[in-house]
Amino acid sequence: DNKKIENKIVNVFAKKFGWGDNCWGYVTSGGTEGNYWGLNQGLTQLPDAYVVYSSDTHYSVDKYVNGICKMQGKSIIIDADEDGRMNVDKFLQAVENYKDEMRKNGVVLALTFGTTFTGAIDPVWQLTDILKQNGIKFYCHLDAANFGGMTMEESFVHKIAANVNSISVSLHKFIGTSVVNGVLLARDLNRDNLIDYIGQNDTTILGSRTFPPFSTYQKVVETAKRNSEEE
Repeated sequence: DNKKIENKIVNVFAKKFGWGDNCWGYVTSGGTEGNYWGLNQGLTQLPDAYVVYSSDTHYSVDKYVNGICKMQGKSIIIDADEDGRMNVDKFLQAVENYKDEMRKNGVVLALTFGTTFTGAIDPVWQLTDILKQNGIKFYCHLDAANFGGMTMEESFVHKIAANVNSISVSLHKFIGTSVVNGVLLARDLNRDNLIDYIGQNDTTILGSRTFPPFSTYQKVVETAKRNSEEE
């Protein structure tokens, strides 16, 4: 019964990001789990890829890449500018420096749509276009931590999400749910390991999980309807 409401929560964000019914998702334990899922999915698709993210990216990204995966030799941290956005010129320089390897192995790009500290938005479409122009295959995960595009014009949010493969949103920050939770959306799902004794596939990062479904859905819908960029 909870999953019916969970799907409604996912659908609110799918509509916000312009993905319609063409996505999959679930309610997570928070932004960190969503980031882990996106990075894991990217490295499943591109196992030898470089992972690229900015110096102002949420700490969970570095914890997964360099702490859990031990990818120090395959991770590239790009300096953020004074506003907290990934510096495009320095990203371009990194692409030039590693172009041959990136063309061969691809890139997992972890970008931010509202950093936790300053609310900065990485220039998502510029960065993904650079990879396209250089013939580099990529998986882009977007950490929409602070507000999940709730205060932004729909056309702007759709443009941000156009070249993105997965998105993580925190529900307990701007949206303000009383329990720490998040939501994860993805265009593709490659995790389909059937677990016999629970009668379903292993698609989440965590196993058992909990969230108050009805009150979470009400809070998401209320926030989506009532908040403007000015507020």
